[in-house]
Amino acid sequence: DTKIKKGDIIRLNKIYFEANKYEITEASTPALEEVLTFLKGNPDVFVEIGGHTNNRPSTEFADELSANRAKAVATWLNKQGIPFERVKHKGYGKRYPIASNETPEGRSENQRVEIKILSMNGE
Repeated sequence: DTKIKKGDIIRLNKIYFEANKYEITEASTPALEEVLTFLKGNPDVFVEIGGHTNNRPSTEFADELSANRAKAVATWLNKQGIPFERVKHKGYGKRYPIASNETPEGRSENQRVEIKILSMNGE
């Protein structure tokens, strides 16, 4: 069991959205419930939900889409009882690719939602 610490980034591989949309699909529920369980079990943890896109859309659309996707995840958590002050959200657009945008697989990897641990144990 690895210990998480402030600054860690956890990629949520199983959060799904339809292309160019920011409504969370039903298939995302198990992954969201894992995050919810973690946050409920660690009330001193504050996180940032970060949205990322691949390089296909314009910068403006990528920024808007990634921000709305991150907000959708934060809002889902808030509706389950996690206060917004513990769950910030930010769209990073296409600024931080983690794979090549030259392949469909790479573009798929770049289109992601991540959780960054902002603080824990009051730190």
